[in-house]
Amino acid sequence: MDTSGNVIAEAEEVTLRQISKMNEFKKNAFYGTNWMLQPATIQKTQNVQGNVLVFCDQGEYYARALAEQIQHQDSRLFFVSIGKKFSQIDATQFTVGEDEEDYDKLLAAIGVNNLCSVYHFSTVNFTRTDVSAERYGEELHQGLYSVVYLTRAILRTIRDSVEFVLLTDYAHEVTGEEACIKPANAAFLAVAKSTATEYPNLRYRCIDIDEATDMETVLDEVLTENPTFRVAYRNNQRFTEALTVIEQKQESMREMEIKQTGVYLITGGTGGLGLQMAIDLGNRGARTICLLARKALPDRSTWQTLLSNRDRKLSTLIESILYLENLGCTVLLRYTDVSDRVQMESILSELKEAYGPINGIIHCAGMAGDGFLFNKNMNTFRDVVRPKINGTVVLDALTRGEKLDFFILFSSMTSLLGGPGQSDYTAANAFLDAYAPYLRKKGIPVQTVNWPGWSEVGMAVDYQVADAVTLFRSLETEVAIQALNEIIKYDLSNVIPGQINYDILQQIGENNLPFRLSPWLKKNLDRHISRHNTQKKQVAKQTIAPEDIHIIGKNDNYTTTENEVAFRYAVVLDLREIDIYESFNSLGGDSIHAMELLKEINAIYPRTIDITDIFTHSSVEELAGLIDKKRGIGKEQSDDKAVIVPDYKLSDDDIMSMLDNVEKGNVSSFDEAIKVIKSNK
Repeated sequence: MDTSGNVIAEAEEVTLRQISKMNEFKKNAFYGTNWMLQPATIQKTQNVQGNVLVFCDQGEYYARALAEQIQHQDSRLFFVSIGKKFSQIDATQFTVGEDEEDYDKLLAAIGVNNLCSVYHFSTVNFTRTDVSAERYGEELHQGLYSVVYLTRAILRTIRDSVEFVLLTDYAHEVTGEEACIKPANAAFLAVAKSTATEYPNLRYRCIDIDEATDMETVLDEVLTENPTFRVAYRNNQRFTEALTVIEQKQESMREMEIKQTGVYLITGGTGGLGLQMAIDLGNRGARTICLLARKALPDRSTWQTLLSNRDRKLSTLIESILYLENLGCTVLLRYTDVSDRVQMESILSELKEAYGPINGIIHCAGMAGDGFLFNKNMNTFRDVVRPKINGTVVLDALTRGEKLDFFILFSSMTSLLGGPGQSDYTAANAFLDAYAPYLRKKGIPVQTVNWPGWSEVGMAVDYQVADAVTLFRSLETEVAIQALNEIIKYDLSNVIPGQINYDILQQIGENNLPFRLSPWLKKNLDRHISRHNTQKKQVAKQTIAPEDIHIIGKNDNYTTTENEVAFRYAVVLDLREIDIYESFNSLGGDSIHAMELLKEINAIYPRTIDITDIFTHSSVEELAGLIDKKRGIGKEQSDDKAVIVPDYKLSDDDIMSMLDNVEKGNVSSFDEAIKVIKSNK
């Protein structure tokens, strides 16, 4: 209408949608795991038969309770405690120390050639709520190294299947109400994510409990015939882990100033990721950056010569340092093992005395894991674990009194997934994942990032890890740095930045993951599978002729458009009979099918309908009628009513978000959804 109320134009066949969540199309997506309530099914206790090893908890409460419940069965129990060295107390009681050979002695002393079960409870100790830096070695030998040594000893001795039940306490932040978090216990449980994939005859279950959970509840889970790979109990409530989308909360947002005074410390500073962190800090105004590394650079007098040689990695390192210096940065190179407390204390004291306080720490130091556990050299295992676990503990101990602006721990998505050959790397990064909530409970601003591969620098490049084999797609350097700055800005922790590789997720299979999928991700996976199947159908489409399709609903007096649309319905939905009055959804169509149908129809009736038309005119008869109407039934159709689908490549995550928004009415059309995505790129 004009200002006088006169009708000057009419719009027909318009669908109105409320646009309320345009910002759901995010530039950076973050994923992580949450613990979700999942009550146990009716518990049926397994009948334990055969030889059983029980590693006793502090006070032996759980070990003895287990023994009382199963000792009357056809089983023989052997009890093991962690001590100083191997000893045999009597025919069924033993002690092992910190040497791997003690576990070989244990199995030899027991003198059996098969084991039914191993119940490893030795890390359960409710009286210990915190651990000093000096005691972490003991913690690791009670848990992580104990299960590693035992697994290796069993692989050397026993050929039959063995079930491991790993019971520990407060390994993870499950509810946020935990009295404490014990990072060493998280590493103890995480190693099973790798060994379970390496040795199918070894079956693992991981149970994380708190002091408020009843003994009966714990033993029901320990002895259930319907086990879950990873489960946690808090105050008698049962939780399982689920991968989900992590939202950025506006109330958590903070602005962080990069200071020109003081010093920023980057461990692993001469590696690919460390250098990129240094460059970002330099570009944002930092003026003193310390790069900590184990291996010394060549003497500076040789740098110009080295820049012309073929060692691209070394050249990039030198060029990066020179770039920072040209920005006006003082780049300090210090060489030591970050886990060496004496050396680290000396370096930090020197830095603070000469340059002022430590403003922030980015802990990038780490080594890639490689090799199945049975064949792995334990010195290599320790080399992988040391910078992540011991190095983090040392950094924390030496800066506990500092007012850090940030303390960033570089973890990996491997800690969530495990995988063959990655037992050491999985355990080490799982420790970092738990260390962040451990320190955050103490008010220390620590954040852990579970990085996927970086496509231009870092381990994924060094080891030529392709996107085709990883669950999360690799990140370009610029995107990764932007993601990290958002993580710091929104105070996120324990997040994976990037996009899920749904092809790999489909190949792995939901039931083979060490965690569940949140309902949203499960729906997206189902959509991806449907889309993949639809694409496969396009090959078969070439062999389907219109005469193969049986159209029903009225007499044979079907319009040309009804025949054309019915044929496209049949092709997309893989049907041979189509009722023209039946809705698209009732025929089995979903959002993925709707996209395929849109492409099919726009191929024969260009610029005629959009995605919302398929939802609002969902039967063949309705859609064919709409198409005829829009075509004008003989009149020229104005371009104003046509919808053009842009030729724009969408990622899987883009498509999933777009479909959710179209279905929920958050955007008004398929075209508009794509425009929103494109504007956020």
